[in-house]
Amino acid sequence: PGFVVPVAREDFPDEIPVIESIDINPDSPEPKAHSAALAELADGRLMAVWYAGSAEGAADVSIYAATRGLDGVWG
Repeated sequence: PGFVVPVAREDFPDEIPVIESIDINPDSPEPKAHSAALAELADGRLMAVWYAGSAEGAADVSIYAATRGLDGVWG
């Protein structure tokens, strides 16, 4: 598994790439989130990871993660 870059598929040459924007954790109490990354796992799920906290380098900064199941639901 690793980062997946969408490319035009040979069987759908005219297909427009789909970009979807979703707030994974919109009710988070953390004031800042940044440096997000997204990867496809071997079983087809997606995993997102990001930093969040009060400020860059602050003691309360943590790394968060969420997975999106094959049903499209983030958890």
